[in-house]
Amino acid sequence: MDYLKRAMMGYVKRLAWAAAIIGGVTVFDFAREGAEVFSLPMGQAHDLLKSAALPDYVLGDEPKTFDVDSGDPGKIVWIVKDGGKEAMRFAALLSPVDAGSTEVSVEVSGPTSGAFGDVQRRLSEYPTIRHLYVMAMRERVAATLEGRDFSVVTLIPAATIATLSRVVGLAASNVFGNSSDSTIN
Repeated sequence: MDYLKRAMMGYVKRLAWAAAIIGGVTVFDFAREGAEVFSLPMGQAHDLLKSAALPDYVLGDEPKTFDVDSGDPGKIVWIVKDGGKEAMRFAALLSPVDAGSTEVSVEVSGPTSGAFGDVQRRLSEYPTIRHLYVMAMRERVAATLEGRDFSVVTLIPAATIATLSRVVGLAASNVFGNSSDSTIN
């Protein structure tokens, strides 16, 4: 019996360490969502972002159509469309730090009515997926403003966290008998 207790304690300790490491990585990655400062005047940053594309890889295999709303000098909005209907919005919020630097933060939102009326609810319900979208657009903004290619490598932590979160959620729904969440939406 003593052996069984030691084995169980070892298992619990390993599980606790794994949870602590995953939790630490998650907290660190979510902290990266904050604003970033670029060494460009606000007007130049705004002009560059008007022509920026959507983030690669995270919106599916098929290229999405989108409109850009750049009327506000402190904001660029990418309106993602699917079948001609608004499916999601990405926004880059710009504010001057000084004459030669601009702070940029990224937000994502979805419609609350219409053909894709559940997107905002799902972004709220699945914060790790929302985080992945924010990090992907943040990388697109950084790549555009820094004059470099989009780097999918920067999305590995966010994609891993989103995947683990979803797998754990599905496993928990199967263990606790909640069949309404047993399919990926």
